[in-house]
Amino acid sequence: MIQKIVGFLIILLISLSGTTLSQPKATVQLIGGYSIPLPDLKGTFGESPGKLTVNSDSNTFFMKSGSNYGLVFKIPVKRKNPVNILGSLSINSFGQKKLYTDTSGYFEADISLIITTIGLGLEYSFAGKKTAFNPYASFEFTINLFSGQFTTSTGTDPTILNLNNTIRAGIQATAGIDYVLHNNVGITAGLKYAFANMIGKSSAQDVRPTYYLNDDDRFDVGVFYPARKITYFQIFGGISFYFGR
Repeated sequence: MIQKIVGFLIILLISLSGTTLSQPKATVQLIGGYSIPLPDLKGTFGESPGKLTVNSDSNTFFMKSGSNYGLVFKIPVKRKNPVNILGSLSINSFGQKKLYTDTSGYFEADISLIITTIGLGLEYSFAGKKTAFNPYASFEFTINLFSGQFTTSTGTDPTILNLNNTIRAGIQATAGIDYVLHNNVGITAGLKYAFANMIGKSSAQDVRPTYYLNDDDRFDVGVFYPARKITYFQIFGGISFYFGR
């Protein structure tokens, strides 16, 4: 077994020895990973169906965890320049599901939020000359499309409410590293911070079966709720494809 591993490493080193580390004319990355909701996006349901959203997290979006995947496109501003023009398309899927049981039966609540993001910005590469390691940092302006669903069920036909499709503008910042495996292929990993509703907050009266994002200041049944930020971290990894070395 050890001999096979050593042999594989030798073959890998030989194959990498001919790798060209010159700057590519374009890079495409396929990424995916884990999304971490931050306040006010993060929240938990109450301890009973009667207090489902009436608790210390009443002014959150009740998201517990999430995942992400997407595409990133990079083109150098000019040859041998560390600045890239950056474009991205990503999907973040957040949600929470909770099942309540007692002697009278069960009650299940399931909420989801999907954020489809288009980003455009700049990236700076910290890579030295002729190195396989490429640390980078980027900043993007984003357009974010929100959709989602809130479902409750007691064992009969579920009650389904749909989030009114909503658009907000925001920003996102990324820090990561790219490692060149071969002329045309590498791997990448990093951390991204997103503020998805910096511009365009609004609130409206919910009308079943539709509910609204309601991220601006609002009154609900005589109670005032302040505006809410939709922020989150992405932990991602993926594959890089290089073109035109």
